[in-house]
Amino acid sequence: MQETFQKNLVDSIDRLNDEGAGILWCMEAVKDIQGTIRAIDAKMGILLAALAFPIKDVSDQFIQLHGSRLAPGSLILTAAVISYALSIFVTIATVSGIGASHMHIRGAMKFNSFYAGGLFKFKLLDSFFRRGEVLSSMSVSEFARIVPTKYADMIDGLSEEIISLAYIRDLKILRQRMAFILAAIALLLGAFGSALTR
Repeated sequence: MQETFQKNLVDSIDRLNDEGAGILWCMEAVKDIQGTIRAIDAKMGILLAALAFPIKDVSDQFIQLHGSRLAPGSLILTAAVISYALSIFVTIATVSGIGASHMHIRGAMKFNSFYAGGLFKFKLLDSFFRRGEVLSSMSVSEFARIVPTKYADMIDGLSEEIISLAYIRDLKILRQRMAFILAAIALLLGAFGSALTR
């Protein structure tokens, strides 16, 4: 009897350690992906500042070259300006928030209590003012009832959060790559077009 009790106790402790390790692993994955997203946003903020700096010079030179005559160099400069504008657009899209990522997950829960997105219904006015009538769609007790208490449900919620963050990270990486490529193309075309117009 004593041996059975000790074995059950040891098995129970091992199961708790395994479950704790699973949750810890998921939490570390969430933190790692969030860190990568923050690093991408920081790099894109720097790129946006670098792209915004010469806007006036680019527009002045573009107007000056197109006002005088239409030449091969001015066509190349037009392509450079288009690439430049697209780079700015993609950079802004990258640093902007990406919502509703759960819509891209197969088998996603209707509501993920870990992320708790969509609890508040905002209007355009809320972008400018903090209104007192904006209340959560759930009460504290309603939310507490959907917070998972079983290990498998916790792992499901954390897994959905990992996949959701992975979608955001991968989309930001794709946009980051495209913004840098477009900026490089704009720079090369701009230099080549300027050389042809002199």
